[in-house]
Amino acid sequence: MKKIMFLLIILMSLFISACQSENSEAKTQNTKDEKYTNIEVLKLKSTNFDDFLKVIGTVKPIQQANLSFKTGGTIQNIYVEKGSNVAKGDTLISADTRMLKATLNSAKAQFDLAKVTFEKQAAIYKDKVGSEFQYLQAKYQMEMAKGNYEMAKSQFEDAFLIAPFPGKLDARYFDKGEFAAPSQPVVTIVQLNPLKVLLGVSENFANKIQKRMKVDFVSRELSEISINGTISYVGSIITTANRTFPVEVQIENRNNHLKPEMLLEARIKLSTENHIFEIPEEVLKRNEKGYFCFIEENGIAIEKPISLLKRVDKKAIINSGLKEGNKVIVVGYEKLIQGEKVKIGK
Repeated sequence: MKKIMFLLIILMSLFISACQSENSEAKTQNTKDEKYTNIEVLKLKSTNFDDFLKVIGTVKPIQQANLSFKTGGTIQNIYVEKGSNVAKGDTLISADTRMLKATLNSAKAQFDLAKVTFEKQAAIYKDKVGSEFQYLQAKYQMEMAKGNYEMAKSQFEDAFLIAPFPGKLDARYFDKGEFAAPSQPVVTIVQLNPLKVLLGVSENFANKIQKRMKVDFVSRELSEISINGTISYVGSIITTANRTFPVEVQIENRNNHLKPEMLLEARIKLSTENHIFEIPEEVLKRNEKGYFCFIEENGIAIEKPISLLKRVDKKAIINSGLKEGNKVIVVGYEKLIQGEKVKIGK
């Protein structure tokens, strides 16, 4: 009896073990059948894209001048202080003019006398009383006196430094009583409105940049101010050192927020693309045929060949290969293969 019971226990153990094994194999098979990769997707919606060229430029004054005396002199009068705004034609500084004034007065008197003498001699000669020699002598003396007077007048006027254009007296290098040598800068005047921005544009864009194109600028220091301008000059020669050509953009500086030598980022609109798609740059993959990305269709990962227009701010701009409503896989794409089962979730 004991033997029979022992055999029954063994048979029951074998039966239970077999059932458990069968269930385990079934579960393993089901797990294999349900294998998939968890993903996240971006559902595409077409948009328009403005293609901008971004270039760093330097602010420069349109006009800047160092003014000096032609013949030198001692500073006598300072009419405008450093930092002041001036109008065209304003007198800024003058040198000692006492000797120049005396010379000018003497030359003026000699010219006036020679002029009167010539007029009288001309009247006499016209009445055929005086000789031709006396007439010519009076004429040449008047012309010589006139030349001396004009030279003295020019030297006197050169003792005054006059603003050649409106702007600001940015620097003064001498004080009253100091001697300024000929051609040595005495003051610097700079025009602050309008200004220009100098750009060095890559030769790749030589056929796309033209005069009168609009340009927007961005400044980290002046982010609250709208800065824009128009291209006023496009250079014709490529600089061999960096393969760029010069471009100048004229800008307004109404409140004098901008200063010469500041750096600005120029944004030049080159074109507008319609019906494009923006996807994260990192989901791009590449093979021997070109770029592609994965999209999800009915639980399957599908390779989609695409045409890359441009990379901007960590985004890829796609102009062909995708369509409205496509679900681009943006998480879990790293090791996907064509036709692999996927499941959307987080």
